[in-house]
Amino acid sequence: MARKMRRKTRDPIATALLIELLNGYSTGTLGNSPAQVAFKRSLEEVDPDRIISQRLMSNFSRVNKRHRDAVFNGLEFGRYLKLNDSEMYAVLSKPPLSVFIIEDDVLPTPIPAYPVGTNFTILYTGLYCNDDSDDGFIFRGSDEPYVITVALEVLNGENITRSERHPIGFQDGHYNDVDSGEHRDGPNAACWSGELPAIELSLISTVMENDEGDPNAYKEEIEVLVNVAAAIAAAFNIAVGVAIKAFVEDILLWLVDSGDDELGTDVAIITPDQLRRYPHQYPLRRYSEDREIIRPNPFPWDFPIKETVTDETSLMYHFVTQHEDSGRYVATYKVVADQEPLPDSPFPVFDAGRLPNRRVIR
Repeated sequence: MARKMRRKTRDPIATALLIELLNGYSTGTLGNSPAQVAFKRSLEEVDPDRIISQRLMSNFSRVNKRHRDAVFNGLEFGRYLKLNDSEMYAVLSKPPLSVFIIEDDVLPTPIPAYPVGTNFTILYTGLYCNDDSDDGFIFRGSDEPYVITVALEVLNGENITRSERHPIGFQDGHYNDVDSGEHRDGPNAACWSGELPAIELSLISTVMENDEGDPNAYKEEIEVLVNVAAAIAAAFNIAVGVAIKAFVEDILLWLVDSGDDELGTDVAIITPDQLRRYPHQYPLRRYSEDREIIRPNPFPWDFPIKETVTDETSLMYHFVTQHEDSGRYVATYKVVADQEPLPDSPFPVFDAGRLPNRRVIR
């Protein structure tokens, strides 16, 4: 249970409101306000029998009560459901929402056009470990990580999710013996595929350390929690990507009760323009990163020697997600299209060093 004490939240009141809305859905006690009715309708699409929602709330009830009360000031169910829609929105639109400004620094270049019906695919390509989890012990062991991805798009007003567990095709369902400075290639596997979305996609990635839990149950739970944030966005007219980035990690930390440690969650927001540019305008890069190591000093009476090394990997990527909790991992992704741009489409090519990066300003 050590991981539970590392739980955090950017805004305890907003997180408590989300947890209470989910509890209201799981118990059938949501109110009749337009926002609560919309929230209920959205969750009925992904958890019609409420089994996963009830499991999530059961997880929350097992968190140490003293720790829960310290963070949420004694959360009593029913308190926030009494708020009207404008009062709920006032809670949600304070931090964390107000601190998330998604800055798209895609370079100002012509956007290639593709034939109608072109299919784009986001592929997971692998995992790099900058710092494995040590659980506070002096003698570090290797990690056995796996990655859960949930891609969400809004299609005709409905939230559509696709969840996958990586590495796909491994008998054990996880990577073995991963230490600091090591990486694991693929297998390359689709996280999302389809024609250009109307608005941006949200790709939620969670790295887990295999232990005694049920990864398939976590995959279901994370998918429902992504839909909780998306339902909030729809109910209160908040941009979906911003709501997911602001809320998912907080509620996930409190409601996914796993025998496997979570090594960190990150959200990538990918615009339609980026999907069009990645396959042919932006060359794939090979992932590398600097890492600090400590070597024994040849003179025992002196301090250990800190040294910076560069880890070069074979992971090819267009964008990454970064995962920092009890370790530090980076997952890599690339985008492919099943058709070439139209012949008269703008086709500039960038140096790898000028590839745009996703930034979130707090």
